[in-house]
Amino acid sequence: MWHERALFDGQRKKLDSGFKPARQAYIICSFCSKSIASDSQRQDRRLANVARKATSCPSCRKPLPRCSLCLLNMVATGSKPKDTGGRVSSDQFGQWFTWCQSCRHGGHAHHIAEWFTGHQECPVTGCLCRCFSLDTLEKLKP
Repeated sequence: MWHERALFDGQRKKLDSGFKPARQAYIICSFCSKSIASDSQRQDRRLANVARKATSCPSCRKPLPRCSLCLLNMVATGSKPKDTGGRVSSDQFGQWFTWCQSCRHGGHAHHIAEWFTGHQECPVTGCLCRCFSLDTLEKLKP
């Protein structure tokens, strides 16, 4: 259904140049449930060209999650991504946050993918979850 809506919005934009589709995905704080991206973007507009990365929620000031492997905060930036013709580059995808639906540990997609090339278990010390074996794609491998 998402694909059909995206096509519809694209066609409507061609007909009405003033049309701006509503946001369909948000980054929210897991503590206060307020949007992280919209707040950081509003602050970035006020700060003009100053590069700013949020390491905590602008509303409740609780820290954003950290990557289980590099331990850097999963940051929300207000900067615009590089124009790749509507496609997500592999560099951009590697910075996305991914996590286990069972133990909720996670990190940068490229770090997690690299970890699971040689491990079955969660990268967090003391966690006994076998995250990789829970993945449906793993079950499809011969």
